[in-house]
Amino acid sequence: MIAGDIVITPGTDGPYHGLPALVLPKKGAYVEVWTGTYLLTYERAQLLPHGRVRRVKTYRTTKSNEFAQFRVNFGEEDFTVDVKITNELYKIEDLRKAAFSEALRRRRGGA
Repeated sequence: MIAGDIVITPGTDGPYHGLPALVLPKKGAYVEVWTGTYLLTYERAQLLPHGRVRRVKTYRTTKSNEFAQFRVNFGEEDFTVDVKITNELYKIEDLRKAAFSEALRRRRGGA
């Protein structure tokens, strides 16, 4: 598992069971995942792969706005998400989180 992969959180019950979560860069023996709201820590063997968030391209509009385009895959569902690059939102991990959050919102029917 690498940063940008999407996993399903383990467990049989509880508030965090079965949620899709974004894998963050490795920081030791454990893996940190982000559910869109919570930052959770698990052992690598506990997580089930489910999809990925990958940057496709970066482009500029005619009004000098810069966007990063991501392909977000949840198993059988694919979403293409454009994230505007700003002064606060320019690191790849922050852009991946924004793309993951937008894809989760679309997946839940938030159009």
